[in-house]
Amino acid sequence: MADDFEIPELPTYLEIPEINEGIMDGDGPFKSAEEFQIQLGFPGKKLRIGRKLLLIKWANLNLSIVLFKFFGCLCKMWRLY
Repeated sequence: MADDFEIPELPTYLEIPEINEGIMDGDGPFKSAEEFQIQLGFPGKKLRIGRKLLLIKWANLNLSIVLFKFFGCLCKMWRLY
């Protein structure tokens, strides 16, 4: 069975250039215009979210996940689905 398999010839690989220190220093990544970002559902500019608000959002997300798992276990125990 394994004798029937033909091993393909490997292609020649491209040469990998050397790493140049500091080549990516500069203005940063390319950023699209604000109008395109808004069309894609992004805010268009960096939001300043306070640390407290961020922690509250994170806690709400974790609570949602825990409650979802808890009620899922209850449904399995009571065979509700």
